[in-house]
Amino acid sequence: MRKRRWPWILGCASAGVILLATLIPVPQQSDSGISPICVLCSDFALADAIRNVVLFAPLGIALGAGRLSGRWVVLLAAALSAGVESAQIFVVPGRDGNPMDIVSNSIGAWVGMRIARSAPFWIDPQGRGRAVLAVGGALVGAGLLLLSLALLRPAPTESTYFGQWTADFRSLERYEGEVVAAWIGSDPIQSGRLDNSAVIRDHLLRREPIRITAVAGPPTEGLAPLFSVADRRQRMLLLVGVDGSDLVFQQRLLATATMLDRPHVRVRDAFDAVRVGDTMHVALRWMGDGYCVAVDRREECGISLSVGRGWSLLQYSDETLADLAPLLDALWIALLFLPAAYWAAGDPRLILLVAATGVASVAVGAAASASVVASVPDYLAVFVGVGLGLLQRRVTRAVKSRSRVGC
Repeated sequence: MRKRRWPWILGCASAGVILLATLIPVPQQSDSGISPICVLCSDFALADAIRNVVLFAPLGIALGAGRLSGRWVVLLAAALSAGVESAQIFVVPGRDGNPMDIVSNSIGAWVGMRIARSAPFWIDPQGRGRAVLAVGGALVGAGLLLLSLALLRPAPTESTYFGQWTADFRSLERYEGEVVAAWIGSDPIQSGRLDNSAVIRDHLLRREPIRITAVAGPPTEGLAPLFSVADRRQRMLLLVGVDGSDLVFQQRLLATATMLDRPHVRVRDAFDAVRVGDTMHVALRWMGDGYCVAVDRREECGISLSVGRGWSLLQYSDETLADLAPLLDALWIALLFLPAAYWAAGDPRLILLVAATGVASVAVGAAASASVVASVPDYLAVFVGVGLGLLQRRVTRAVKSRSRVGC
């Protein structure tokens, strides 16, 4: 009886996490204009769907381990999801419910159920199966790392571009300062249609320097565009914004085109010394190992996305997560190679293979991407993941041995 108690504990905990994550009110934002029944209208629709799958997978594991049929697992998850979406639409302030989330939530529960049902295969693989899982897990980890880095590459559209000075967007604050002049590379960017859009696109792909001269406004409560470039379909290609006293730099990435989240570069307190009415000079230069960002005489260099920033493609808008970025970068890399190390435990050659694959993928990804930078913590994170995988294998074996003794 005691052995079967954990599914109910996990199920209750999972349901609690789902309710906390989805029903806590958030500050009311401007109306996005997106219909609640629209399927792919959100800019981050794919990221939303993947997050929903991950959120409901533990519930599916608990229900699947509790011996419910697959049909009942999906029906219970769909019922919970329907209640959550209804509450978001009609009751909870600041939440945007979408009935299409019921589909991705139900898929997450089904995936979790399948994981639970196949547990004997991947928890304690034997013979050749263990080596196959270890090698396959290492390749999958490396593949996910390289794919995430490919998605972080700049991807400006081929279209007519429009320069925007302190633009007024429905979903962002309005900056009360005034842009005097702006350049990308050697080309001045006026507010309005750009006749040299193809040239500007080439500048963006080559990360040509960005310079802005502006009269400073008061600090903002949220992100407000100072200078931006968009195409004729109002797709944001570049944004230099002010968020309080921070400078925020966003580009359109390949991830943006695939409806994933859009990580950005943030320079803390970049405008701290600027006073309202001052004429300020902002410059961003790509130096090969990151950006140098200057506001008047203050300059900070080495600012870039990390090799481990793949997690941000699923969730980066939250300010708390942005503050935890270095830790989450390392955790992402470690988790990619933890399963392979778990399956490789006991075989030194397989362990070495997993570690070598992780280190190689970090190095190759950084060299091939030209958008991110690999640092010592990124390489160390591979070994942390391998160590955690080996530790988890020892714990699993100890628990299994103890349960046999108990029987």
